Amino acid sequence: MRHQNKFLSDKKGFELLGENTVQLIIAVLCITILIFLGVSLYDFFMGNSGDIKKAEYELKEMNASLKSLIDNKTEIKYIVTTIQDWVLFTDESGNLCGGNFCLCACRDEGCKGKAKACIATDKFVRIMEDGKSRRMIVLKSPSELKMSLSNEKVYLFNGGVQALEYYVVAYGIIPIFFKFDNEWKWGPDLVNWMPINTTVVSGGEFDGQQPMKSKVEFITFFSKIKDIKFSESTGAALFNQTGIHKSDGVYIIQR
Repeated sequence: MRHQNKFLSDKKGFELLGENTVQLIIAVLCITILIFLGVSLYDFFMGNSGDIKKAEYELKEMNASLKSLIDNKTEIKYIVTTIQDWVLFTDESGNLCGGNFCLCACRDEGCKGKAKACIATDKFVRIMEDGKSRRMIVLKSPSELKMSLSNEKVYLFNGGVQALEYYVVAYGIIPIFFKFDNEWKWGPDLVNWMPINTTVVSGGEFDGQQPMKSKVEFITFFSKIKDIKFSESTGAALFNQTGIHKSDGVYIIQR
């Protein structure tokens, strides 16, 4: 009888030990999950990947707002809410977004760090500040941006920008636009247009200035093609051959 009672006592102790072990395992798992969630949340809000996710979210929201613009009579306001002191810039080369126009942001002005984010856009995005063209602007949060659309169908040229790195694109050179309006014209701002037999800007913020050398060379080359001013298709074919992208309208972000 004593042996039987001892066996029953051991059995109860074993069951109690088993329950405690299960509870301990569950507790350890819960703590592990909490630690993982804590690290993930810290990384989201404080780490590089968190900053990138926030930047990607902001760019997606910007792109959605841009897509809501259907004519050049509409202007909408957009409030930056998530990223602070990031550089907003745009890319026309197609390298950063798989051949598409691209809206990008990076945490440092040189864009040399790992914190970068890009999103493809269906139209080129022109960035402006205080009424002037910019390659990039520094975002604040909160910060109000104005968004509008130019219905001009244009081709963008930027003299070899395809080979440049992020930081050069961010600092670098504002593209010029070409369009066909009875004849081929070029311009720096979608407002002032010059015939392709001239390489000096007339009117606007760049009045009296000449574009960088590679742009001047391309304008001159373009102007010498036989009958180019009478043919939209001839010019379009040349742009396609040289990898210059057409934009069916241009989104404008200005501050």
